[in-house]
Amino acid sequence: MKHLGMMMQLLVKWRIATTLSVIIVGAVIFWLNFDGFSEEVDRKEFVRLMGSDLTKFGSQVFYKGRKNDCDYFERILSFGQRTKIHIPISESPIKDDFPYTSDSSKWLPIRSTGGPSAWKLNKGPSGNGHN
Repeated sequence: MKHLGMMMQLLVKWRIATTLSVIIVGAVIFWLNFDGFSEEVDRKEFVRLMGSDLTKFGSQVFYKGRKNDCDYFERILSFGQRTKIHIPISESPIKDDFPYTSDSSKWLPIRSTGGPSAWKLNKGPSGNGHN
């Protein structure tokens, strides 16, 4: 009887350890692939959020690509504050789109010339908007 009780305790501890391991591994995989929450906005709010004080504090805006009928952007201030938004394609200023990526090395910087309504992608060496 004593051996049965010890085996049950061991089984319970093993199940707890296995369950915790699965939860931890799952959480780490989710965290590594999670790009953060993005707020959907209309064109007016997009221009306000992305265009306000664009050069102040070293702010940069990046185009992250298109998915689910929306274009995704991220504004990063020099001190690390980030604003993540997406805008429906019908209201987006982007003409040369590409598939969404969470890889920041593939994001394209955006510049505004001629006011906030004149958004343009900075073109790469090929001239097609990709580096």
